[in-house]
Amino acid sequence: MRDLAALIGALMLATRVGAGIAAEIGSMVVTEQVDALRMCAADPIDYLIVPRFLASLVMTTALVIWSAFVAFTAGMITARVAFDVPFQTFFDVHLLDYGDLLTGLTKCVAYGSAIPIVSAASGLSTFGGSEGVGWATTRAVVNSSLAVIVLNFFISGSAYLIFRSEAEP
Repeated sequence: MRDLAALIGALMLATRVGAGIAAEIGSMVVTEQVDALRMCAADPIDYLIVPRFLASLVMTTALVIWSAFVAFTAGMITARVAFDVPFQTFFDVHLLDYGDLLTGLTKCVAYGSAIPIVSAASGLSTFGGSEGVGWATTRAVVNSSLAVIVLNFFISGSAYLIFRSEAEP
């Protein structure tokens, strides 16, 4: 709930969605479509990046919640089959507190925000034709993945410091 589903889901999104955003915006930069938007008095940030940002925010949260459910169900079935752990023992709600859920949802929002911003920045800084689009796509995947890992470190550390005191008697 707190860590694994959010991290694995966000890393998958960083590679797939980040590459798509960077490639699409990068090819628009190379073919001067972004310059055409500016000439028409349309802000490329509002027109190209804000919709991708909002979609990423919503869908990252939905995907991570779904992946947490799938991981929990798979773990419960594995524990039953491999170790004969009853479902009621595995599904003990007392082992989960609101700090775990809050940490997981914070990660969803942070990852959903970071991936399109980093990827769009890589796409907007594209130069050098189609080869530049390839470099921008690679840069977006690497930087988005790194952003997810760094955010995971800081959010997990902060959550540990904040919610640790509540768990102690």
